[in-house]
Amino acid sequence: MKSALSFLLILTGLGLYAQGTITEVQGKVEVLLPGQTQWRVATVNMSLPVQATLSTGFNSRASIRLNASTLRLKPMTRITLEALAAESTNLNLRVGSVNAEVRRGDAQELNFTVRTPQATASVRGTDFDLTPFDLRTTSGLVSFQTASGSALVPAGANSEIGELNVPEKPLRRLGYAGVLNRRIRLAEALRDRARRLPAGNILVILE
Repeated sequence: MKSALSFLLILTGLGLYAQGTITEVQGKVEVLLPGQTQWRVATVNMSLPVQATLSTGFNSRASIRLNASTLRLKPMTRITLEALAAESTNLNLRVGSVNAEVRRGDAQELNFTVRTPQATASVRGTDFDLTPFDLRTTSGLVSFQTASGSALVPAGANSEIGELNVPEKPLRRLGYAGVLNRRIRLAEALRDRARRLPAGNILVILE
């Protein structure tokens, strides 16, 4: 009876504290399991417990399933899975860049947080790209926080950490066509201004 009860408690604990699963590996990807000192080669379908660390090499990538969410590691990235549960996921991005596709799943509440040495990104159902100094939101809304301030970054915008360690006001990403159109409008405005200058004046354009 005692053994059966212990087994039930173990199963309950596994339900509360989920594991991550590697779903894709490209190039050199390694895993450091908690309590170990030797890195091992990452493989598809490998389970990742709490406090496992993943590292991608040059021109290497990996994808991890975390409950209903997906985390994509870009080249030269190192990240630690600090907490994995149905209602809460906490990650520590030490270096590099990740893309997170966060989904609520069956949990009523979801707290998905990625921490870097400079800032923290907290989301509830969204897609975003994060580096230690820059956040780009694809969909949803992300709270981008540092010790000195914070900014809410909506879909289609990005924010960078400024000189005072404060996230800058979110800016909409124009894309190539938008940037080109803005440069054309700026050039036209400068030409119009140059025509109105008195003779002998020189207009210097800095780009």
